Amino acid sequence: MQITTFTQTKLALGSDVTLTFSASIDENDAEIIFNKLWLTIYRFEKNFSRFIPTSELMKLNFRAGQKVPISKAMYRILRKCIELSEITDGLFNPFVLPTLHKLGYKKSFVENYTSDYQEDFENRDLLAPDKLELDERFAMIPENSAIDLGGIGKGYLADMLCKSKTTSDLHGFWCSIGGDVAGFGKSSLGDWKLGIQNAHNPDERLLEFDNQKDIFHIATSGTILRKGENEKGSWHHIINPKTGKSADSDVLLATLDSQSTTEADVFASCAIILGSNKAIDWLKKRDVGSALLQLKNGDFTGYGFLYNMAMGNL
Repeated sequence: MQITTFTQTKLALGSDVTLTFSASIDENDAEIIFNKLWLTIYRFEKNFSRFIPTSELMKLNFRAGQKVPISKAMYRILRKCIELSEITDGLFNPFVLPTLHKLGYKKSFVENYTSDYQEDFENRDLLAPDKLELDERFAMIPENSAIDLGGIGKGYLADMLCKSKTTSDLHGFWCSIGGDVAGFGKSSLGDWKLGIQNAHNPDERLLEFDNQKDIFHIATSGTILRKGENEKGSWHHIINPKTGKSADSDVLLATLDSQSTTEADVFASCAIILGSNKAIDWLKKRDVGSALLQLKNGDFTGYGFLYNMAMGNL
């Protein structure tokens, strides 16, 4: 049987999620694989969304100040949060939820999100990442705090899908989860074709290219979508934990190719917080292979293949 490429797109985690794979199977077997992947995605959202009051994440927030039993899945993602908080010197901080609520980001940006939840945490505090207490069976956060996994979740899930048993025997696979793209192998026609959004015209792509890596992890973070206005002015969802405010940055979109999509996701937000003058050296010190930063003034900067492709495209 010849290799065929299959693709589906649905709404999950507040974003369009696209799953694409190639394999020597028929449509019925492809549908079985899709169903397994979507089940993994929706279970992840049910566990870790702050917009679902029954999620394991929200149960932890509701019981702040108490030692709460946790699942193995929660332990693994919280362990990764601690690790990345240390690697980023606190620029990644899961305790930003009270700050997001203070700004006004209490509801999903998906219209009529059926499980939308508006528990008010704005009177709680943005604490240091080391205030998270964790072992393999229990977690505890201080009673005046609340955590959000939005800064890591999409990249983390993309890595999960690429490493799952469901995708292990495929000829090729890639997924796109709200700007985070991960995959491996080839399509039925050869290299996977990837694109980078244009920060100044989000409906267009700044560049498109054929991925030539066997495994790839590319994430984009930006300030152009999840934003709003409050009585103090405009805000966006990339929080600088050092100031407790939306990052004051000249970077609109940061796209990175790193060793994992989880790292690329987190480091892209850190690049926005740092701004273009500091981000490049910071990223190189953390072994980020390639970076493309699109700036407010219409220019861009970076290094590696993403930057070189952008230079060659303009």
